[in-house]
Amino acid sequence: MGNKRFCIYGNDKRIAKNTIWLYARMALIMVINLVAVRFLRSSSGLGVEGYGVYNAINGVVNLVVCLNTVLSAASQRFFSVKIGEGDEVGLRNVFQISLRVSWMMAAAAVVLFETVGLWFVINKMNYPVEWFGQVMILYQAAIVSFVSLLVQVPYLASIMAHEKMDVYAIVTLIGAILNLVLAFILRYIPSHHLMVYGIGWMGTAILATVLFAFYAKRHFAETQRTTITDKSEYKSLLSFTGWTMFGSLAGAAMIQGNTLLINTYVGPIANAAFAVAVQIYYSVSQLGNNVFVAVRPQMMMSYAQANYGETKRLFWLSTIVVLALLTLVALPVAIWMPQILTLWLGEVDVLTIALSRWMLLFAVILSLSVPITTILEAAGKVKEYHLPVELSILLSVPISWILLANGASVMVVAYALTGGVTLAHIIRLIVMKKYAYR
Repeated sequence: MGNKRFCIYGNDKRIAKNTIWLYARMALIMVINLVAVRFLRSSSGLGVEGYGVYNAINGVVNLVVCLNTVLSAASQRFFSVKIGEGDEVGLRNVFQISLRVSWMMAAAAVVLFETVGLWFVINKMNYPVEWFGQVMILYQAAIVSFVSLLVQVPYLASIMAHEKMDVYAIVTLIGAILNLVLAFILRYIPSHHLMVYGIGWMGTAILATVLFAFYAKRHFAETQRTTITDKSEYKSLLSFTGWTMFGSLAGAAMIQGNTLLINTYVGPIANAAFAVAVQIYYSVSQLGNNVFVAVRPQMMMSYAQANYGETKRLFWLSTIVVLALLTLVALPVAIWMPQILTLWLGEVDVLTIALSRWMLLFAVILSLSVPITTILEAAGKVKEYHLPVELSILLSVPISWILLANGASVMVVAYALTGGVTLAHIIRLIVMKKYAYR
């Protein structure tokens, strides 16, 4: 696939600019989210138990967040390839098809949420009986939020494929600020905090969708309404989506499935500790993801143009930069975790500290998978990639289930998650060497 020289190419300037935007966004959102979580966990916010219930309710919906992730990955892949090939007609077809598929997926998701999901929330979830009304409203708000995020995917995919990371950064930052304001003003609302926060979160999700759609329609020709001229693109997009969905379902099950298991077998307090650890995982993994998000379109385009040397250069550059960056961040955070959590949350228990340290390791290992996924998706080897990789990841859920059901500590969830992603990464390297290493 070419040499390993890390020289500066013209496209690198664009990648560097986009990375700066994404890191600025990440830094601000990280601070905002840390402050928001402290407000939410306080007695004047949702409280520790309320925060655990909130995350568990969202966990039900997020079990199928793979629909959002899958369609986003598929749309961005096909957009980037069409842009790389200079196929404007194909680009219009892909957008219209992805828009229609997003609405079909949204309808299917609502049916699933209002049947199986609703039954689970009513009959299996652990929360105070007097909160039932709030929980029902929170659940419905979470469904609307998810549908809104799914519908925005084609517009956001177009923005990302055109490498307008500044637009993505600004809109998501606005949403984070609004959610922080909402978390702060809960202290001035006398009751029904769960319901109010859920409805407010729904409002910010809808606003983001409106802003992304407005910008994309004004700036990108492919987003304008047009007749689909090549319906064979449906088959390509749905085939790619189907195999990628398996991968995303496994990813969602890793976190959200274990969240529900903890709620079922241990309770909301342990859920709150795991939620804090997951917040840290998300925050640290964003350090690496921001580099990969900026590089992904160029990797896709270079592979579509058969410029494999450039693809390999971007792969090694992004992997080495991310590994060094995450190591520099994760080590001191792990060492000073008690002090950091105390400063952040005020009061912290031993379980939260231990879970948070393990989720740091989990974040580093999982982040290194992104460039491998990008190359294999660009090569169209989604079946050969996702089937063995995600089966290994899914092992973490039944392992946690069996151990928690037999009275094991919540820490077994962290052990199972870390072991699963380690095995999966080894398999990823083997698959990449076999199918995409040129």
